[in-house]
Amino acid sequence: MVEYSELERALQQLGVEQGAAEFHGTLCGRLCAGTERESGDSLMPLTSGSAPEDEQALVEQTRDEALNGLVDTDLGFTPLLPDDQQRLGLRVDALAQWCAGFVYGFASARDDLSLDALSSEAQELVRDLTQISRAGLSPDADRETDEQAYAEIVEYVRVGAQLIFIEIAAIRRSASGGADSETLH
Repeated sequence: MVEYSELERALQQLGVEQGAAEFHGTLCGRLCAGTERESGDSLMPLTSGSAPEDEQALVEQTRDEALNGLVDTDLGFTPLLPDDQQRLGLRVDALAQWCAGFVYGFASARDDLSLDALSSEAQELVRDLTQISRAGLSPDADRETDEQAYAEIVEYVRVGAQLIFIEIAAIRRSASGGADSETLH
């Protein structure tokens, strides 16, 4: 399983300006929209073909793990964020960046799917992810309360992203006459 710090280092080596959370969010947004599943090449505009093999492999592993998590029928998807040992401010910032990346990736990949085609629940999830992308800690907040709120928001984001993925996959299957061109693992 790709670790947050591993991906952060690989992206820096590749000269990618996005941090690990934002990159993973963008990738997941594209996967949810459906375009990233069609070609892994689209996640590599960040490389010029001369990327170090190890970093390239790690980025591809990140994509594969994200897709496997999103298709997991046991709702096993997890956004890639710093672990709970990191300070809360860093984790909140990373969560906001993940959500900003998700919304960007989702919006930039939706060429044939209108947001209006989604259920009101999915539309609300996208709006909520947009709001969460602006999250931050207030200086006078209670640490225990903030930790609990953070955990609840991460869970909401985790399940929300997977529900968006599931809904769009169903829309695409329906549009293609029920044929599912994807292989679920």
